[in-house]
Amino acid sequence: MSIRVEPHDVADIVMGAWAYVMTVGTDGAHVVALHPTVGDGGRLHLAVGTGRAARNVAAGSMVTLVFPPRDEWLHAGYSLVVDATAHPVTDGVIALECTGAVWHRPAP
Repeated sequence: MSIRVEPHDVADIVMGAWAYVMTVGTDGAHVVALHPTVGDGGRLHLAVGTGRAARNVAAGSMVTLVFPPRDEWLHAGYSLVVDATAHPVTDGVIALECTGAVWHRPAP
């Protein structure tokens, strides 16, 4: 069972964590591991560069982040899955507006 997380709580939870960042384009899904930082207003910032992830976001792709389990989290053993809308900040950097998040239980 998944446990819902309030979108405004995500930035506080993920400080210092890395995530698999998933975008989708006309040539399929793209996954890259990145370390988000927390920007103004609690938005997550990602340095996606100018490659495939940046092109997918520019074309309107939503972004999904999967943070692997961390022992120090409230729900140790659970992954944190975050859906977000991306907004350009500067060349190669996007800000994410969280639209939903859940703690996802480990496999049985």
